[in-house]
Amino acid sequence: MKQEYLNFAIGISKKAGEIMKEYFSDDNGQTYKVDNTIVTIADKKINSYLIEQVKSTYPTHCVDGEEEQFGKSSYVWVCDPIDGTAMYARHIPVAVFSLALVVDGIPIIGVVYDVFTNNLYTAIKGNGAYKNGKKISVNDYLLDDMKSVAQGNFTLALFPGTTHKNCDIAAVKLIVEEAGGIVTDLFGNEQRYDQDINGAIISNKVVYAEVLDKINKYLENKKTV
Repeated sequence: MKQEYLNFAIGISKKAGEIMKEYFSDDNGQTYKVDNTIVTIADKKINSYLIEQVKSTYPTHCVDGEEEQFGKSSYVWVCDPIDGTAMYARHIPVAVFSLALVVDGIPIIGVVYDVFTNNLYTAIKGNGAYKNGKKISVNDYLLDDMKSVAQGNFTLALFPGTTHKNCDIAAVKLIVEEAGGIVTDLFGNEQRYDQDINGAIISNKVVYAEVLDKINKYLENKKTV
């Protein structure tokens, strides 16, 4: 069943890529949301397409998209239609599609698709992480972009996002950990990915403890100021 879910997620990612390319060079209808972040026509179309497909294929599941939500279930398709909208809206090709299936708060399927390089990152919980079908792993040496941690190009990424930012991290969480890395909140705790998060540390296991220690010391210093 997990492979079926992954195939579904890959199909969604390819359609999302088509929509991203369609609106990338032309007027993408960018507007600002109430939190002053940018949204484009492509963001909305991708999110709506995902909801349509989940309704027809897995009607007992729900969708938590950054632009639109649907239903209520322990099976949640968590999606950031365009991770990097600010760059995409300015016609800068640094943006990806991100989708995870989260069950009882835990990602079990993850897909990140970089349409501009045609690189597809995938993971099934317990089955490793892959880039274009080839297994990938984090690096194991001391040396910031989340998918680059998964494929071993970088050692660490820190993500401060909280409200509704599970959409950014859910797929990355699974892919990085299946590649041998570690992802926790900024305080070193596990967290659910079907709700708001407390930021994220995305790292290989070599530097993680040191990074967590420095964050904790910084927070302690802030308390005493």
